[in-house]
Amino acid sequence: MYKQLFLAYLCLISVLNSHVLCAQVAIEPYIGYSIDLNNKDKLSLFNAGLQVPVINKPFYQMLVMAEGGFPLDSGTGESTAYTPNPLLPLTAKVESRTKLNARTFGLLHRWKPVEWGSGNSLSVFIKLAFTNQHIKVVYKEFNEVNYTIFNPRSTLNYSGLIGGGGIQFNRVLGAGTFFAQLNAAYPLLEPREKNYHFKLIVPLSINTGYAINLTKKKTNEKQ
Repeated sequence: MYKQLFLAYLCLISVLNSHVLCAQVAIEPYIGYSIDLNNKDKLSLFNAGLQVPVINKPFYQMLVMAEGGFPLDSGTGESTAYTPNPLLPLTAKVESRTKLNARTFGLLHRWKPVEWGSGNSLSVFIKLAFTNQHIKVVYKEFNEVNYTIFNPRSTLNYSGLIGGGGIQFNRVLGAGTFFAQLNAAYPLLEPREKNYHFKLIVPLSINTGYAINLTKKKTNEKQ
């Protein structure tokens, strides 16, 4: 399964490489906010990413994208610790904090079916990417000598494919284009190790950025 998906991804990369010389040179940095829709813990991320078109046609673009997600809110949880020592209370509550990190790299396909006014447009896109999701659990200090946590909240680490899509508003602004996008992504593979407390994250993201046309900038500089 993994090998087949990897080979399919290599085919996409080969298509990308065959067109990259024809692409207009541009970069699209962006920042944003993500919330996880798949876990009870309130996990959120600050996003910072970059999109680079490698096929750039009037109504279709293929882009390479890279994004890092950095934790904002730390989820909290509570576990029960037990002791066989009859001189101590049988149970004790132990608090934990949860932090989420995510890294994503892949391809994005974008179409621009709607344009209106002066420099306004609406795009739709889909993406296929490799991602690493890391949900880290840290317990507060407790009496580990006498107490043991049964079935503790364990850290989740996932590396695999995600697929998703969204919509994007674009407006020509100055020498570039301002954009705002709403998108969601879902893991396409199950983690190899079962985690009974956390599910793979399903991020819903709101991002804003500015597309900079480097080719046009260079042309202007020569003039």
